[in-house]
Amino acid sequence: STGDATGDRPGMTDFVGRAKFDAWAALKGTTQEAAMQQYVDLITSLKA
Repeated sequence: STGDATGDRPGMTDFVGRAKFDAWAALKGTTQEAAMQQYVDLITSLKA
């Protein structure tokens, strides 16, 4: 489905890519709405 992590996990030097890949992989199987809400919650918590 759209948004699921695909392909190989980014390399050790690609920290942002790895973080995004792991985040999407962790959300795999959730509905798009739930995944978006979790993402919004994550960003909000990082700004706090």
